[in-house]
Amino acid sequence: MKTRSIKSSICAALCSVLAPAVAFGAVAIAAPAAHAAPAKGAQDGATKGATKGATKGVCKVHAVLASKEGDGKIPKNLEFMKEWLTDEPYDRYKSFHLLGSKKAEVVRGKATQTDFKTGHKMKLSLLGGDEKKLRLHLDLTHRDGKKNLVAMDYSIEDNGLFFVQGGEHKSGEVTGRIFWAIQCARR
Repeated sequence: MKTRSIKSSICAALCSVLAPAVAFGAVAIAAPAAHAAPAKGAQDGATKGATKGATKGVCKVHAVLASKEGDGKIPKNLEFMKEWLTDEPYDRYKSFHLLGSKKAEVVRGKATQTDFKTGHKMKLSLLGGDEKKLRLHLDLTHRDGKKNLVAMDYSIEDNGLFFVQGGEHKSGEVTGRIFWAIQCARR
């Protein structure tokens, strides 16, 4: 009987400690997230002298709708992302729909704004980089164009893909989760 009482006490103590963590985890999962994917064939390395180096770049930004309904095939216009779309966390989706692509010239110290048909607005700023990586600042608004979803600095290998997850979105008859794939290279 004493063992059962000790087990119950331990369980109650653990539950009181873990319950807030589980609740916070659910909120964190629902929030926008970002994932960096290295350029194909690139090696990992620390960013050195992030404020030096690159002064100009060009970024391709793709807005994609991921849906849990579909045939599981990657469309031709997203083939270049296949390696990442078939891996976590995107492998749970059954279809991908390109909502729009934009090209943005980035210059060190200046923000370049890109507007999407979805209502989202994205600003990219080149902060610098070294011989292998670019350092950028990203601001992404909600569909209303006012509330910020993401405001962050990040480093990524030259020509690597950076993924930013958004919230639920509906385009025509397709409902799913929107995300952006950002690919920047120095000029």
